Amino acid sequence: MAKSKTIAEYKKWIWQKYVSPYIRLENSKNGYVKCFTCGIIKPIKEIHAGHWRHGNTKRTYFFEKNIQPQCMGCNYFKVGARDIYAVKLEEKYGYGILQEIIKMDDPKFLWTKKKLKAVEEEYKQKLNDIQNDYRIRGKNNGKQECPY
Repeated sequence: MAKSKTIAEYKKWIWQKYVSPYIRLENSKNGYVKCFTCGIIKPIKEIHAGHWRHGNTKRTYFFEKNIQPQCMGCNYFKVGARDIYAVKLEEKYGYGILQEIIKMDDPKFLWTKKKLKAVEEEYKQKLNDIQNDYRIRGKNNGKQECPY
């Protein structure tokens, strides 16, 4: 019998299997993605899905408006480039998005397997839908030129 995943393991698995791939593919053009914070264009496999509001225990961990494509330089070495990220979030979603994300932080919030199962199902479907759409669009008819 397979060992049951802990909450932390399950959350990480959902992130790696569904959420991060979805965010990167959703923001891609012909296999390339632009970093939300610095604007560098990289192949999809070289891009991360980064958070403005950090913390994998928080409710905002899977909140899509808090997750954008980022290059490794911005996500890791600049710790998310949060100052630029904040400005760009407001440009994209409007004034008040930062407050909306901050208000989501509830110190009493705990991830449960039931809550995570709902997140898994949501992003599994979203990823499946976008992968099907990507296949239908034909991946730029097989060409790998940068569209930016």
